[in-house]
Amino acid sequence: MDEEQSGQPSEPSQSSQLSNIDFSQILGGPMSAAVVAEAQAAMVTLNYIEKVGFKKGTDGSLTAVEVDFNYEKDITKSDGTPGTITEKMSVPVLSIVPIPALQVSQLSVDLNVKLSNVTSNTSSNSIVKKEDASASPGIFASLFEPVSLSCHVTDRNVSTGLSKSSEQYTLQVKMLATQAPVPTGLGKVLSIFEKAIEPQTSKSAT
Repeated sequence: MDEEQSGQPSEPSQSSQLSNIDFSQILGGPMSAAVVAEAQAAMVTLNYIEKVGFKKGTDGSLTAVEVDFNYEKDITKSDGTPGTITEKMSVPVLSIVPIPALQVSQLSVDLNVKLSNVTSNTSSNSIVKKEDASASPGIFASLFEPVSLSCHVTDRNVSTGLSKSSEQYTLQVKMLATQAPVPTGLGKVLSIFEKAIEPQTSKSAT
Protein backbone atom coordinates (compact mmCIF):
# COMPACT_ATOMS: atom_id res chain seq x y z
CA MET A 1 0.00 0.00 0.00
CA ASP A 2 1.40 3.36 -1.05
CA GLU A 3 0.20 6.77 0.28
CA GLU A 4 1.05 10.16 -1.28
CA GLN A 5 0.38 13.70 0.07
CA SER A 6 1.06 17.03 -1.60
CA GLY A 7 0.40 20.68 -0.66
CA GLN A 8 0.59 24.12 -2.31
CA PRO A 9 2.31 26.93 -0.35
CA SER A 10 0.25 29.96 0.71
CA GLU A 11 0.60 33.49 -0.66
CA PRO A 12 3.01 36.06 0.88
CA SER A 13 2.17 37.23 4.40
CA GLN A 14 1.09 40.74 5.38
CA SER A 15 4.57 41.62 6.58
CA SER A 16 6.02 40.93 3.14
CA GLN A 17 3.23 42.96 1.52
CA LEU A 18 4.01 45.90 3.81
CA SER A 19 7.64 45.82 2.73
CA ASN A 20 6.53 46.22 -0.90
CA ILE A 21 4.67 49.50 -0.20
CA ASP A 22 6.71 52.63 -0.99
CA PHE A 23 5.77 54.70 2.06
CA SER A 24 8.41 57.33 1.27
CA GLN A 25 6.69 58.16 -2.01
CA ILE A 26 3.17 57.96 -0.62
CA LEU A 27 3.90 60.20 2.38
CA GLY A 28 6.60 62.32 0.76
CA GLY A 29 4.50 63.18 -2.30
CA PRO A 30 2.08 65.54 -0.50
CA MET A 31 4.97 67.16 1.39
CA SER A 32 6.91 67.80 -1.82
CA ALA A 33 3.75 69.19 -3.43
CA ALA A 34 3.31 71.60 -0.49
CA VAL A 35 6.89 72.85 -0.85
CA VAL A 36 6.43 73.37 -4.60
CA ALA A 37 3.12 75.18 -4.01
CA GLU A 38 4.73 77.53 -1.48
CA ALA A 39 7.61 78.24 -3.88
CA GLN A 40 5.14 79.07 -6.64
CA ALA A 41 3.23 81.36 -4.29
CA ALA A 42 6.48 83.18 -3.45
CA MET A 43 7.17 83.73 -7.15
CA VAL A 44 3.66 85.14 -7.62
CA THR A 45 4.30 87.60 -4.76
CA LEU A 46 7.64 88.62 -6.25
CA ASN A 47 6.13 89.20 -9.70
CA TYR A 48 3.28 91.20 -8.17
CA ILE A 49 5.66 93.50 -6.28
CA GLU A 50 7.83 94.02 -9.35
CA LYS A 51 4.99 94.66 -11.83
CA VAL A 52 2.56 96.58 -9.61
CA GLY A 53 4.83 98.39 -7.18
CA PHE A 54 7.69 99.45 -9.46
CA LYS A 55 8.34 100.67 -12.95
CA LYS A 56 11.54 99.95 -14.80
CA GLY A 57 13.53 102.76 -16.36
CA THR A 58 15.51 102.71 -19.57
CA ASP A 59 18.67 101.95 -17.62
CA GLY A 60 16.99 99.01 -15.85
CA SER A 61 16.56 100.76 -12.51
CA LEU A 62 13.29 100.45 -10.60
CA THR A 63 11.23 103.40 -9.42
CA ALA A 64 8.34 103.10 -7.02
CA VAL A 65 4.93 103.61 -8.61
CA GLU A 66 3.06 106.38 -6.78
CA VAL A 67 -0.53 107.55 -6.69
CA ASP A 68 -1.01 111.35 -6.65
CA PHE A 69 -4.14 112.94 -5.24
CA ASN A 70 -5.20 116.41 -4.06
CA TYR A 71 -7.28 117.36 -1.05
CA GLU A 72 -8.55 120.57 0.57
CA LYS A 73 -7.29 121.58 3.99
CA ASP A 74 -8.82 124.24 6.24
CA ILE A 75 -6.41 126.88 7.54
CA THR A 76 -6.45 130.20 9.32
CA LYS A 77 -4.90 132.95 7.29
CA SER A 78 -2.50 135.55 8.63
CA ASP A 79 -5.27 138.12 9.05
CA GLY A 80 -7.23 135.73 11.24
CA THR A 81 -9.87 134.81 8.67
CA PRO A 82 -10.54 131.17 7.74
CA GLY A 83 -9.40 129.80 4.42
CA THR A 84 -8.48 126.63 2.56
CA ILE A 85 -5.46 125.37 0.75
CA THR A 86 -5.07 122.55 -1.76
CA GLU A 87 -2.43 120.05 -0.90
CA LYS A 88 -0.98 117.28 -3.03
CA MET A 89 0.17 113.93 -1.73
CA SER A 90 2.06 111.15 -3.51
CA VAL A 91 1.61 107.69 -2.00
CA PRO A 92 3.49 104.55 -3.15
CA VAL A 93 1.12 101.90 -4.44
CA LEU A 94 2.68 99.17 -2.30
CA SER A 95 1.82 101.09 0.86
CA ILE A 96 -1.94 101.25 0.17
CA VAL A 97 -2.76 97.86 -1.39
CA PRO A 98 -2.43 94.41 0.20
CA ILE A 99 0.42 92.29 -1.07
CA PRO A 100 -0.62 88.72 -1.87
CA ALA A 101 1.70 86.43 0.08
CA LEU A 102 0.51 82.97 1.08
CA GLN A 103 2.33 80.31 3.02
CA VAL A 104 1.53 76.73 4.00
CA SER A 105 1.01 76.99 7.74
CA GLN A 106 -0.30 73.46 8.33
CA LEU A 107 -0.08 70.14 6.47
CA SER A 108 -1.72 66.93 7.64
CA VAL A 109 -1.23 63.56 5.92
CA ASP A 110 -3.30 60.57 7.09
CA LEU A 111 -2.63 57.14 5.60
CA ASN A 112 -4.73 54.07 6.31
CA VAL A 113 -3.61 50.74 4.86
CA LYS A 114 -5.78 47.63 4.69
CA LEU A 115 -3.91 44.62 3.34
CA SER A 116 -5.30 41.57 1.61
CA ASN A 117 -4.25 37.96 1.84
CA VAL A 118 -4.98 35.15 -0.60
CA THR A 119 -4.18 31.76 0.85
CA SER A 120 -4.44 28.58 -1.18
CA ASN A 121 -3.91 25.11 0.28
CA THR A 122 -4.27 21.94 -1.74
CA SER A 123 -3.83 18.47 -0.23
CA SER A 124 -3.83 15.16 -2.07
CA ASN A 125 -4.01 11.67 -0.57
CA SER A 126 -3.47 8.63 -2.75
CA ILE A 127 -3.79 5.04 -1.56
CA VAL A 128 -2.75 2.26 -3.93
CA LYS A 129 -3.25 -1.42 -2.93
CA LYS A 130 -2.50 -4.45 -5.06
CA GLU A 131 -3.18 -8.06 -4.08
CA ASP A 132 -2.32 -11.20 -6.07
CA ALA A 133 -3.79 -14.67 -5.28
CA SER A 134 -3.53 -18.05 -6.98
CA ALA A 135 -5.02 -21.50 -6.40
CA SER A 136 -3.65 -24.89 -7.43
CA PRO A 137 -6.12 -27.66 -8.42
CA GLY A 138 -4.00 -30.25 -6.54
CA ILE A 139 -5.06 -33.80 -7.33
CA PHE A 140 -7.48 -32.52 -9.93
CA ALA A 141 -4.70 -30.92 -11.97
CA SER A 142 -5.54 -33.10 -14.89
CA LEU A 143 -9.12 -31.80 -14.91
CA PHE A 144 -8.71 -28.06 -14.03
CA GLU A 145 -6.23 -25.37 -14.94
CA PRO A 146 -4.50 -23.31 -12.23
CA VAL A 147 -6.51 -20.24 -11.15
CA SER A 148 -4.92 -16.81 -10.41
CA LEU A 149 -6.60 -13.64 -9.06
CA SER A 150 -5.22 -10.09 -9.13
CA CYS A 151 -6.87 -7.15 -7.34
CA HIS A 152 -5.76 -3.47 -7.83
CA VAL A 153 -7.45 -0.76 -5.71
CA THR A 154 -6.70 2.99 -5.97
CA ASP A 155 -8.17 5.62 -3.67
CA ARG A 156 -7.32 9.31 -4.35
CA ASN A 157 -8.66 12.17 -2.29
CA VAL A 158 -7.94 15.81 -3.29
CA SER A 159 -9.09 18.80 -1.22
CA THR A 160 -8.47 22.48 -2.05
CA GLY A 161 -9.03 25.46 0.24
CA LEU A 162 -8.91 29.13 -0.86
CA SER A 163 -9.34 32.27 1.29
CA LYS A 164 -9.28 35.85 0.05
CA SER A 165 -9.19 39.29 1.69
CA SER A 166 -9.28 42.74 0.07
CA GLU A 167 -6.59 45.44 -0.06
CA GLN A 168 -7.34 49.14 0.42
CA TYR A 169 -5.31 52.36 0.78
CA THR A 170 -6.79 55.62 2.05
CA LEU A 171 -4.76 58.83 1.82
CA GLN A 172 -6.15 62.08 3.20
CA VAL A 173 -4.22 65.32 2.75
CA LYS A 174 -5.26 68.55 4.46
CA MET A 175 -3.38 71.78 3.78
CA LEU A 176 -4.01 75.16 5.38
CA ALA A 177 -2.65 78.28 3.69
CA THR A 178 -2.59 81.63 5.47
CA GLN A 179 -1.33 85.12 4.76
CA ALA A 180 2.42 85.22 5.28
CA PRO A 181 3.93 87.93 7.48
CA VAL A 182 5.69 90.79 5.73
CA PRO A 183 9.37 89.90 5.19
CA THR A 184 11.90 92.04 7.03
CA GLY A 185 13.34 93.60 3.88
CA LEU A 186 9.97 94.47 2.41
CA GLY A 187 8.88 95.86 5.78
CA LYS A 188 11.79 98.29 5.75
CA VAL A 189 10.96 99.40 2.20
CA LEU A 190 7.35 100.05 3.19
CA SER A 191 8.55 101.97 6.25
CA ILE A 192 10.65 104.21 4.01
CA PHE A 193 7.64 104.78 1.77
CA GLU A 194 5.52 105.71 4.77
CA LYS A 195 8.06 108.27 6.02
CA ALA A 196 8.30 109.77 2.53
CA ILE A 197 4.58 110.55 2.41
CA GLU A 198 4.36 114.30 3.07
CA PRO A 199 1.74 116.75 1.86
CA GLN A 200 2.80 119.52 -0.54
CA THR A 201 0.91 122.80 -0.71
CA SER A 202 -0.04 123.54 -4.29
CA LYS A 203 -2.59 126.39 -4.08
CA SER A 204 -3.97 128.87 -1.52
CA ALA A 205 -7.56 129.97 -1.35
CA THR A 206 -8.95 133.15 0.24
